[in-house]
Amino acid sequence: MPKEIPDIDTSQSNISLTGEPGLRSFAPPDQQMVLGQKINNPYSVANMTAAWNNLYDPDYVALPATDLYVRFLPANLEELKLLFDYMDSLDIDLDDYPLDYEIIQEGTWYHDPSIPEDQPTWYYTVVKPDFVFPPVQYEILEDLVLTPYYALLTAEAFRITGNEYDDSGWERGAECHPECPSYPCCYLPEIECWDDNRSCNGVPCVPGSPTWPDCLEDPPPPPSGDPWVTTECGCKVSSNPLLPSGCVQVEDTQLGPEGVRNLKVVVKDGLFKRIVTETDENGCWHVSKAHGGRVKIKLKFKNDKIKARAIRKWGKLWQYGEILKHKVILQSPPYNNIHVLFGNDPDLESKERALWYAATANNAIFEFNAFAQADYLTETPETIDLLITKAASGGAAPMFDEMSADPMIFAGGTLGLIGLGAVLSIWGTAQDDPEQFSAGALLAILAPYLVTWAPDVVINHGGHGLRPSDQIKNIMYHEYAHSAHWNALNDNNYWIANAFYIAENMGYGDGTANGAGRCGAIEMWGYHIGPTYADAKYGINHSNATSSSSPVLKERTRHIYKLESYQPSPAPTPEGAWIPAGLFRDCVDDNSLNPPNFSDPAEVGFDVKGYSNMDCLNAVVSGKPTSLQQVKNNLNNILPAGVTSSDLDLLFESYGF
Repeated sequence: MPKEIPDIDTSQSNISLTGEPGLRSFAPPDQQMVLGQKINNPYSVANMTAAWNNLYDPDYVALPATDLYVRFLPANLEELKLLFDYMDSLDIDLDDYPLDYEIIQEGTWYHDPSIPEDQPTWYYTVVKPDFVFPPVQYEILEDLVLTPYYALLTAEAFRITGNEYDDSGWERGAECHPECPSYPCCYLPEIECWDDNRSCNGVPCVPGSPTWPDCLEDPPPPPSGDPWVTTECGCKVSSNPLLPSGCVQVEDTQLGPEGVRNLKVVVKDGLFKRIVTETDENGCWHVSKAHGGRVKIKLKFKNDKIKARAIRKWGKLWQYGEILKHKVILQSPPYNNIHVLFGNDPDLESKERALWYAATANNAIFEFNAFAQADYLTETPETIDLLITKAASGGAAPMFDEMSADPMIFAGGTLGLIGLGAVLSIWGTAQDDPEQFSAGALLAILAPYLVTWAPDVVINHGGHGLRPSDQIKNIMYHEYAHSAHWNALNDNNYWIANAFYIAENMGYGDGTANGAGRCGAIEMWGYHIGPTYADAKYGINHSNATSSSSPVLKERTRHIYKLESYQPSPAPTPEGAWIPAGLFRDCVDDNSLNPPNFSDPAEVGFDVKGYSNMDCLNAVVSGKPTSLQQVKNNLNNILPAGVTSSDLDLLFESYGF
């Protein structure tokens, strides 16, 4: 028989899921969230069962749960990493705040006040009833029935719990409201507001059936006209304002906005329901489920090529164990044109700066691998663990995560405490850091984090200022070239030995210490391919270009001599520099074509050209060279037509070898 809908006293349950009126969409400020009262959860089994029994026959004692609302409390960094890695492998999103509480002040993070600030906090999520829990303390908070937002059952559950329901997606939303005797059935076109004791046209589907609870959905009618529209960033998205979609871009200082490819996108309603998708190669994304009310979009820097983390402050490092993410909140529809553009920020601790570097690094790894494929080079391994820090300068490719199963990595703690400190350049950072850490104290703080989340590639941006994108990409291509080199070598001992050399010499050293030859072979490859691929990417759009077509300016981006670090333009060789950064460029290009004002006078009288980038990589891989003489021998074994051994000898001599 039809159900009469009873009146509900909502005076004691008036917390709104959609919050107070405000901006339609915004990114929350980088601050701690402030929570209010606990919400009367409309998606609980008890409330959904009550709503069902108000609308349909037969009555149920309890509807079958579709999901579990749970929380986890990692005891230490090791358990936190285990939890993050496990949930990431299943594409299950975690939040650090309880999902069923009013949010008084939005922010980017929350820490349970009952947990010490230097310890991991509780993490909340939703899992299926058959979920296999990892060995981390957990608690099942509530059984849920996660129904579609645009279902009569959902509307009724929101009504009886006193929560605000966004009916803008219903065609008759303005004509149907909780004061109607027939609510929520009056959302259906054949039922009027004043109709009393009306059923909602019978039972929509059987609870617990294979299509439960999606079978409850009453999708809004499609918009009239073209079902697809093109956004300002070139994405084709649905014209239905209830279907979340949009684009994610990063500002390239030389080329303008570019799509950020293959980022995870988590679309979440005001409480529990989540859909996970990803951006395409142009940064476009969409979902096909209608949403309503307050919607959160979370962008996560994770795909099969890279996962990015960022340290923005040296304290509370456990917060940065999670993959870097960006959140956008929309108070109401439309949701179908969400445009996110990451721009750089001079503030070293700002989240905006970390996001710009992560977005740039994300695109750079795809670009590097595309260039590598064209050159028949080994690509980067999957999946690179990238760490972005505010340290003073430089970068590194220790490949520690890829090698983490090797017991040599942290043998005796030596590499964990010294090697990681060296590759992060933290001694230089400590002197200028506003938090006033001593070098030893900073290292002690960093070591547990870095040993737990041992990075493959590190990008330190503290000394970059607001460098243009092509120079930053050059650094990133350089480090990715190292990761591809490691992948081609397939020899952890070789790479670990170089990490110890870097640690013991606080960098490259002066070229005389034991192990310098190995370091020289590794670094000459990075210093070659970084600017080579930066030139391939930017050409005359390079930041040094002042005219539309100039071989001088192109050569400036390609030909770097014995520099210890990347320079945006030719500069005298610094005292003590010994890395033959430009040697491979001289092997590849035709010296006679170099503009005279940028050619090395020592090159006159010999002619080396015709090597490929693949030849250069093979020269630092074959035989796993520990000296530059071995690199020269490898090149000598594959002399291009017209090049003699004497020419090659003269070239190496011009670099001091």
